[in-house]
Amino acid sequence: PTTCSPWQKFFSQYEYDFHFTCLGEMTGLNYLGGRVKDILSAVELLSQNCPDIHLEARGQGGVPALIAAVLSDKIKSIKLVDIPESWESMLLPLIPDAEKSARACMIDGIMSYFDLADLKELVTVVK
Repeated sequence: PTTCSPWQKFFSQYEYDFHFTCLGEMTGLNYLGGRVKDILSAVELLSQNCPDIHLEARGQGGVPALIAAVLSDKIKSIKLVDIPESWESMLLPLIPDAEKSARACMIDGIMSYFDLADLKELVTVVK
């Protein structure tokens, strides 16, 4: 996005992450889905030489990593550091922290089906 300021943080309100997400939505693509696909592609490549893959994810990066861990049987465990507790927790503050409630981590209508805690129950989470 050319409207983003080079001196701003990547996740600041209305900066790079937000613009990439909006551009994806305008073209019918999901930015979060792209992140998950990138992780799954890396896991597939690594699995050719490494039978045990363990992920570690921080902050909002934990959301696509957690989804990838659920989708791939090649990911043996995942360590989640300071990730959001739920999608709802990212939306609750009146003025949410852009770095903790990025639109790029959201899936429209997902809470009708499951939340992040439900995904955590499906994988081996290490501390």
